Amino acid sequence: MDDDARARTIVASVLAWWQVARVERDLLPWCSTSDPWEVVRLWAGLGYNRRALGLHGDARAIVERHGGEVPATLGELLALPGVGPYTARAVLATAFGEQAAVVGVIPTRTSPVGSVPEPCSGDGPMQ
Repeated sequence: MDDDARARTIVASVLAWWQVARVERDLLPWCSTSDPWEVVRLWAGLGYNRRALGLHGDARAIVERHGGEVPATLGELLALPGVGPYTARAVLATAFGEQAAVVGVIPTRTSPVGSVPEPCSGDGPMQ
């Protein structure tokens, strides 16, 4: 499967999940009050179940600290459990239209002088 096909598959999976999550449940209040494993069950098929647990924790924090409104400042987003600089800036840029520098890093394997490094597959330590 090439990268474009893989990306289309992932986007289709996430959109299908989002439709179920938004239409069948009011996602933020539901996540904040549900058992964490119920959130993991809803997340099924998207991979990285730890992200579902993070979603659950963030939903609780947003409801408890911000009255159910997603924070709109970098500092408040960074204070959420498990939210780092990349995610916080991505939320500011996409949800609030803010000018936020979102920088992604793709590690490369080191290679002998004169050769071109190849992208790291993430399946082991960088060499």
